[in-house]
Amino acid sequence: MSAESIARWNAIPLDRPEPGPEQASTLKRSRSEDGHSDRDDDDVSLVSRSPSPVDRMDVDQSIDKYDEYHRGPTREVITVETRLKSTNKGFAMLAKMGWAEGQPLGLSGDGRIDPIPFTIKNDSTGLGKVTQDVRMIETTVSQRRELDSERMTKESEEQRKAREDAAAKKAALQQEISSTLRPFYCELCDKQFKNVAQYDEHTNSYAHHHKARARDMQAAQKLMQGRGTKEDVDRRKEKERKREEREM
Repeated sequence: MSAESIARWNAIPLDRPEPGPEQASTLKRSRSEDGHSDRDDDDVSLVSRSPSPVDRMDVDQSIDKYDEYHRGPTREVITVETRLKSTNKGFAMLAKMGWAEGQPLGLSGDGRIDPIPFTIKNDSTGLGKVTQDVRMIETTVSQRRELDSERMTKESEEQRKAREDAAAKKAALQQEISSTLRPFYCELCDKQFKNVAQYDEHTNSYAHHHKARARDMQAAQKLMQGRGTKEDVDRRKEKERKREEREM
């Protein structure tokens, strides 16, 4: 900082001078044109400035108008049970064409008087499906299938003989088939084959040989167990005989 700047800084007075009489008059608030000061205005009561109370009826009416504006005018609900009023547009149109309340529709006067009833469908099935199911169940129950015993009691002598002949032919055919296929039956695996090729393929398979080996091993094991049991019995008998000899 230069010496000139320092000198100017030091020349600034540190004490604030007292205002003179002219300055004091300028600092005071000016009076209003009518001669009243602000202090007089502060003395005015606030009650006199408050608005007058609003009537409760006016408030309710304004609320109703507000709700009606947002909701819209009330609509007339028409159902099958309720009759049309004279203020209804459809009623007025029919009345202009000569219709009177309680009269049937149509030129000949043989139309409906009451509206067509309806029911609300809550399921997802097609129209008429329930009626179709009910009709089918009734038909099935009424036309029950007869039992064999019932048919046998109603058949004639010729029908009975034909039925017995058919049963005998069927049994003979089954017996012939069994005798023909008997050579192609595997007792070890309990399987029936229809021709030689299938039977040979089975007897040469791993499954057939595995069962044959398992059967042979079980038979050998049983034989060994039987022999061991016989030797044990003979050994016990020999011990008993020697013990009796010593006691004698």
